[in-house]
Amino acid sequence: MKRKKMLFVLAAALLLGSGAYALSGEDVKENTPKATLADQNWVFTQAVSSDPMNPENYAEGSTTHCTGVLNLCGIKAPADENGNPIIEPNSPLAQRIQNKDTSQGDVFLRND
Repeated sequence: MKRKKMLFVLAAALLLGSGAYALSGEDVKENTPKATLADQNWVFTQAVSSDPMNPENYAEGSTTHCTGVLNLCGIKAPADENGNPIIEPNSPLAQRIQNKDTSQGDVFLRND
């Protein structure tokens, strides 16, 4: 009788332990924050074309020289896996680039 009781307690402990382990694994997956991409400064170089929506027309660099109100000088955006800025079509950033809207601090203009 004592042996059956001990086996029962051992089996219950194993069962509870494995259940707790499985639950803790699910919690970690659900509660782990997704990585966010850091914004970088990009200078509009027109390397491929004059299209400001083409990410290949930008080079990573300082935008401190971008002072003015007339022409696109640079943007602030995260990099994609190819080392180009992420400019999603019809995104708020894309709209600000097209409208030369500097109100969010991620579009920079120059006067020349």
